[in-house]
Amino acid sequence: MTTGAPRACLVAFVVMNAGRVVDSGSPAELVERHGRTATIRFTVPPGSGWSSGQLAGLPGVDGVDLDGDRVTVRGDRGAIAHVGAALVEGGWVPPDLSVQVPPGGAGSAAPAPGTSAAARRR
Repeated sequence: MTTGAPRACLVAFVVMNAGRVVDSGSPAELVERHGRTATIRFTVPPGSGWSSGQLAGLPGVDGVDLDGDRVTVRGDRGAIAHVGAALVEGGWVPPDLSVQVPPGGAGSAAPAPGTSAAARRR
């Protein structure tokens, strides 16, 4: 039965490290608390015709550097998803793809608001 009243939808994530809850919240809250930058690196196959322009215009991408066959993409954390999707859509995912985020990321986050000390020790 529908009443016509709007329904609320809550999307939240719990971030764990070594079996411990280190933070929780909406995606936007987590990004706000743990930094916004990311560096994505990978190698392109020789002779692939790959160009840095293929990623430069993606949302969240601030810059793309090509040094020989090594690509470095810098941007906000949203760029991780857009770069990954673009690579998959292009039919290729680099086997050496790596993503770095600055210290202070989710692995070293403060405990989730409202999380008891006992819950953090579990």
